[in-house]
Amino acid sequence: MSTNISLLERIRNPKGASAALGVVDRRAVLASIRHNLERILASRVDHAAAQLELGLPSLNVDEPFSEIVVGLRQAIIRNLLAYEPRLDRVNVLHVQGDGQRQGSLVIDAMLKDDHDGGRISIEVTLDRFGHISVKA
Repeated sequence: MSTNISLLERIRNPKGASAALGVVDRRAVLASIRHNLERILASRVDHAAAQLELGLPSLNVDEPFSEIVVGLRQAIIRNLLAYEPRLDRVNVLHVQGDGQRQGSLVIDAMLKDDHDGGRISIEVTLDRFGHISVKA
């Protein structure tokens, strides 16, 4: 992702564009990852005909958060490794919850091909109605 070279210029001169593409706007990458994560979390398994495994399982909001979190963690990790190629070493930690129907998870991962160390953390919250929100 470069701020200095257009797509048309990259197509016209792929060799010259490769050097310019070394400039990456980290904020833009993180915003894109966050947007992709929101789309993944809004999807439910078996609802996308072309990608049946995309998304989270249906959530039973009547269960305590401590029971929901196990499947939720596994599904988030599986989806990010499959559908977010810019991330590596994805881990999801349960950080808090009221023990009933709401809580927070933190997604900890490494950015691939990042020269600055690349560790990112994104907070995901689940409210008592089953709504999932992403904070970066």
